[in-house]
Amino acid sequence: MSELYLGPEHINAQLLASLAFADAASGASHIVLYSALPAQPRDVPAGSALADIALAKPCGSVAGESFTLQPASAGGTMILTNGFARWARWVRSDGKLVAAGTVSNTLGDGAFRLSGGTTPDGETTPLLQAGGLVVFGTLILT
Repeated sequence: MSELYLGPEHINAQLLASLAFADAASGASHIVLYSALPAQPRDVPAGSALADIALAKPCGSVAGESFTLQPASAGGTMILTNGFARWARWVRSDGKLVAAGTVSNTLGDGAFRLSGGTTPDGETTPLLQAGGLVVFGTLILT
């Protein structure tokens, strides 16, 4: 098996470009949580969003070989409907996709990981309940 390893300066440049792309639209980018998986990874899943978490603008910062995203509100975002978050989409204010991936609890291997809440037996992500809050901690991407 062959693997390609990037130099640290190259990784740093890619991360800075991702943040610049996310902030290039007029408004702030946001992360939308869904209970359904999309037909294709870049598609919007069927059904309503569970929560729509606004990010600050600028949306984050780069340190070393990772970047940290910052929420617009430290107080949390209202959960719109009950469900298990299985997919997340990070999108710009103009709707362009920045990144998307699976969601899990902190014990899982989702691209986006949720802590807190209750994960029932047999599930890999906590149950989100309408009217509650999703408090965005720190999302570190490497």
